[in-house]
Amino acid sequence: MFRATKYVSQGKIILYEQFNYAEKKFIYQIHLCQCLLWLQLHDESEKRTFLKTIGSSVVGLGLVSGVGSAQQNKSNKGKSLDDVPANEIAFAKRNLPNFLENTILDGSKRVTVTESGDVPENFSSSDYDVIISKREFDKIEQEAIEEYKDKFNVDPANPQVEIIDGTPMHVDEVQRKVEAKEIDLSKGAPVTIDKPKADVKGENANNRLSYSGGSLENDGDYSIDLLRQGGSDQGPDSHDSTNELKVHVVPAYDSVHQPSEPYATKTYDALDIFADEFNVDVTHEIHIGYWTAASTGKDTYDIIDTLEYQDPFLNYDWEVVTGWVDEMNNNGVANRDGYYSVNACITNNGVDWDHERIVQHEISHNFDAPDRGTLGYEHEKCIMNYEYAYRGIDYWCSEDNYIVDVNINHED
Repeated sequence: MFRATKYVSQGKIILYEQFNYAEKKFIYQIHLCQCLLWLQLHDESEKRTFLKTIGSSVVGLGLVSGVGSAQQNKSNKGKSLDDVPANEIAFAKRNLPNFLENTILDGSKRVTVTESGDVPENFSSSDYDVIISKREFDKIEQEAIEEYKDKFNVDPANPQVEIIDGTPMHVDEVQRKVEAKEIDLSKGAPVTIDKPKADVKGENANNRLSYSGGSLENDGDYSIDLLRQGGSDQGPDSHDSTNELKVHVVPAYDSVHQPSEPYATKTYDALDIFADEFNVDVTHEIHIGYWTAASTGKDTYDIIDTLEYQDPFLNYDWEVVTGWVDEMNNNGVANRDGYYSVNACITNNGVDWDHERIVQHEISHNFDAPDRGTLGYEHEKCIMNYEYAYRGIDYWCSEDNYIVDVNINHED
């Protein structure tokens, strides 16, 4: 796949099959370096297309960020608990303070993050305490991470330990056990809710912000509709653009469920992949201090129910809401063909997925893509298959690509 069939050596044409093992390995390494250089010079979309074309041989070598390293690219091969500071275990057990404690992002105020720092359309002054830009958010978060690293010798964006069935394990050991089929990937895997077509706006209308003049269609069609034409009325026809998907990112703020790891960048990266693949204009806002899951434990279904009930943001058919919690029974959950999803930093019931892959997997459920099995042999390479998602596959099989594209309902 990476090699020509003939090579020239000292003026003679030599068939690849005539080389010995060491020579073949050297040739392969040369082509591997060429692939690495090519990948460095091209954007993420071209990288994904390239990997999708050549298959798993490059994926297994981890040539692209997020591929072949389901643990957030956290580690090098072969490490164990002896190689990490003691506080890594304490962090994995959530025995350390939250890294955002005593910052404006700790949930004590209602903070909305927009790309430019402008007040969202139709927000009133009573709907927020602070509005900041994504750039300001990133600066506050990064400073908090650096202070945390200095104080506790732990990088919350790059944890080295997972808790598997109550036992701390280095992320490398977890990955080795997954590859050896010693860990059941179905435990803690994301789940879906095939929720009956419902009057979503009616379910939580009392929680709407003061600008709630939106237009969720209540005709029994629970799918998301991105097809919008120019118009003058408030609601789906009020924007001139088409193919817009607005994503509200809502982390829980109570002390039990507030994310202990950074989530925003990975969420945005996943949405960028989605936007690029399906030709959708994705905009996003982060809303901190609006949702508490304090009344729930770690039950996945209870948690998404509280998000749906408390959510004040969903007003139009071209919006979705994705929540973040620190820990629940599954890596993620979504309404299939619906508006809501929740992602977890860690699961108390299995292995932890890369944050980016969770978001990408769950938003695909919102557009009706189904799960495609637990192990890789059950389906072709696809983000909707548990093993491939864990390994870092960030593209859709042709069937799911078609399902999502059709359900987006956008104009070509």
